[in-house]
Amino acid sequence: MAKAFHLLFLLTLGPVCVSPAFSKPTRPAEPALHSTAPPSDLIQEKWQTFTSAAGRFSVLLPAVPSSKTINLPSVKRSLQQFICGTDKEFYLVQYVDGSARSIQVLGAEKMLLLADNAFLKANHVMFVSKQNITLNGYPCHEIVANCYDGRKEIQRTYFVGTRRYTLITIQPHDQVGEQSPDAGKFFNSFTLLPPDDHGKDAPYGKPK
Repeated sequence: MAKAFHLLFLLTLGPVCVSPAFSKPTRPAEPALHSTAPPSDLIQEKWQTFTSAAGRFSVLLPAVPSSKTINLPSVKRSLQQFICGTDKEFYLVQYVDGSARSIQVLGAEKMLLLADNAFLKANHVMFVSKQNITLNGYPCHEIVANCYDGRKEIQRTYFVGTRRYTLITIQPHDQVGEQSPDAGKFFNSFTLLPPDDHGKDAPYGKPK
């Protein structure tokens, strides 16, 4: 059973460090002189709240994210993913629903450890640090790692009942310290939404 759970983590994480869309960020072209629109890099700095009704969360992002549904037939799951970036940093939020049985058998802490190991192995990164935090009483692990190309990657994994939320940032080579101000803004703004009137699309279970 543990092997099946480990496979789920590997499939849902993937090699984030080598994401082709953000592996070689370039500065957006300046607008024409006659244009009245502000430069695109200034638009990106106007952080906005992104809300996923189905995902039951909200988070601050520097742009409207692209969304993607990834079907995982081998584990009979569907992963929801939201990605955006600036010319300096990459941001990802994803969630996947597991089974109540897996939490009952292994417990949230063991599931978080599996997620940590899968993240480090799938991305071939060098471990830097780890800390345990909580969100509304739900457990979370934060892993800081160095990518093979010198960039810094931070992952936070939350277990909210049977739902696993993963937040990832990739920061530039010249980042001083473990977390940039924008990365802190991203992580600290992540908020769980209450269930809707019918209790649908809400993470299940109480903090343990």
